[in-house]
Amino acid sequence: MSLVFLNGMLWPLAMLIAVPLLLHLFARSKPPIYRFSSIEFILRIIRSTLRIRRPQDWLLLLLRTALFATLVMLFLRPLFFSRRALAGPLARKNVVLVVDATGSMACNEGGRTRFAAACAEASEVLAGLTAADRANVVWLDAVPDPVFPEMGVNMGYLRAALSRAEVRPQAGDITGAIRLAVSMLENLDGKNEIYLVSDFQRPAWEQVDLAIPDSIGLVSLRVAQGEGENDALTDLFLDPPAPLKGEEVTIHAEVANFSSQPRQQTVYLELGESRRTQDVMIPAWDKATVSFRHRFADAGLYTAAASLNEDRFTADDHRWAVVKVSDGLSVGVSGTNTAEGRFWLRALDALPWVKVEPVEPGRLTKNTPYDVFMFAGWDGTGAETLAELLALGSTLVCTPARGAPVGRLLAVAGVDASRFPEEAALETLPKALRTRIALEKDRLFQLFAGGEYGDPAGGLFRARWRLPEGAAESGETLLVYEDGLPALTRYRGGGNLFLWTLPLDPAFSDWAGHMEFLPFLGELLLSSRAIRDRGAATATPGEKLAWIVDREILASDITLQHESGMAIPVLAHRETSGTRVVSEDGVGTGVFTWNYEGEPQQVTAVNFPPVESDLRTMTMKEIERQGDIALTAGRRARQLRDGLPLWPYLLALALGWVLLEGGVQYWVERT
Repeated sequence: MSLVFLNGMLWPLAMLIAVPLLLHLFARSKPPIYRFSSIEFILRIIRSTLRIRRPQDWLLLLLRTALFATLVMLFLRPLFFSRRALAGPLARKNVVLVVDATGSMACNEGGRTRFAAACAEASEVLAGLTAADRANVVWLDAVPDPVFPEMGVNMGYLRAALSRAEVRPQAGDITGAIRLAVSMLENLDGKNEIYLVSDFQRPAWEQVDLAIPDSIGLVSLRVAQGEGENDALTDLFLDPPAPLKGEEVTIHAEVANFSSQPRQQTVYLELGESRRTQDVMIPAWDKATVSFRHRFADAGLYTAAASLNEDRFTADDHRWAVVKVSDGLSVGVSGTNTAEGRFWLRALDALPWVKVEPVEPGRLTKNTPYDVFMFAGWDGTGAETLAELLALGSTLVCTPARGAPVGRLLAVAGVDASRFPEEAALETLPKALRTRIALEKDRLFQLFAGGEYGDPAGGLFRARWRLPEGAAESGETLLVYEDGLPALTRYRGGGNLFLWTLPLDPAFSDWAGHMEFLPFLGELLLSSRAIRDRGAATATPGEKLAWIVDREILASDITLQHESGMAIPVLAHRETSGTRVVSEDGVGTGVFTWNYEGEPQQVTAVNFPPVESDLRTMTMKEIERQGDIALTAGRRARQLRDGLPLWPYLLALALGWVLLEGGVQYWVERT
């Protein structure tokens, strides 16, 4: 706490405090002496009277002294600072307001949203600045941006920008917003201050390191009034994610309860012409999943839309998933001159939902349009491209060639190639071995769990491709030989890489002749199909949507449309591989469709970020630990910065002293 006197030059007036004492002393000067014949009776009266009046005189002296002291303080015009002053009243101020515009700020409290309250409090802070001060507003969202490119003096424009602003259904880059605010205050003369105006939503703020330089004052201004109980749709996904025509699909909707009491909700699902509902009970601070089953009669792009009964926070009560339904899987096969390649081709031709085409590993690119790539007798050619395909979500099935570098094969899945300098070799077994299932609960073997489709591990092998010891440690062994060595290993890396060491040549194995071989190969493709959708995509609110076309096209032929019918402006950039089309600005939530010459080409679902659905906020003590000062009102920030003028209180106190002295004088006269 501290006091600042605006009229410090008037301090000599403090000598006036002695006036009441001087008057009191002069009033007590020695009176003239008159002699009487007998004054004993008068002396008794004087002694009695002095015992009563002496305390009264001291009380009047005290009141008059307090009155003069109060008047002196009144003319000095003191300012009271209850805490450390961010900026003195006469210093030039540079103020950056970081205003939270993320999804949680749309919560409605007391008839207005948290964002509306934040803009009002930020405007209150700006109202306290003078023409000599500089200020700016930084919006805290997915990509923080300022109102002015640098600090400005037009406070009216900033306040108007606050009144026009809207909340954005995005998660926020808190660190980026603070870094931007700090950079704007660098090398400026005067007092520098940053105001964080937010609800301080706990999931977003509790782990943030603010890292504000000591030369910058930090004020945290919390606008949230309560915890904000909320139900939210936090996920909507399909199993399998890229279904085939006629295949049964399970649609899962995940519902979260952000409150301290169990809650019942109704989930609504719209999928084409289908409308369904399902009730669910969600435990306190927990999640529950609702599942719907559906079959797509035709191939194409579909949008699944789930919703809840709306509450006071409606932004997360809707969610979308875009589904690309295919006529079948496209499978590229190389090495058709090997026994494995020939048997794969024969089996795949027997599956009506598979379209097979020959491929050459050395000519692949990351945009090669196949769902599954099968390489028989692969020698490591094009390993870098295969690694890119795997990262994008493709499925790769590989059996090595004689002399192929094992490390190069495993490097596709991110395994350190230097650990395995050996070359692949076909090992002839002294005794025929069978295989067995190593992961019985894996999705690959669900079809065979009942026994009606036989035993997929029933083949007999007289040779095998032997992997060096430790090669399967980074993957999941699905099938093993009787002696424990891996026969089929899966490596994950966005998609799935299957390292197939099971020879299919009749001279070495009878497995390809078993009836279980065909359903096993079909399940391997279906259970591990590519998860990348070339017709459907997802994006994060606030980011720009992009569509890459592998040819040159005119920008006028491309449109981006929101499900509401609103057209989104786009920009087209020509690149060596084709044309890249990007939306001019970041987008909100909903379903967006890319059209080429009026025909839909790609659909993107943009959903509300689940991290913004938990509306719990940090306490004031927790906020104070992160910064200098934590407040709940903008006017309070002005008092901390500019000080509290005490002259109205001193004037009232002086009037009180006068009234009190009058009362004492009346009492003195009566006594």
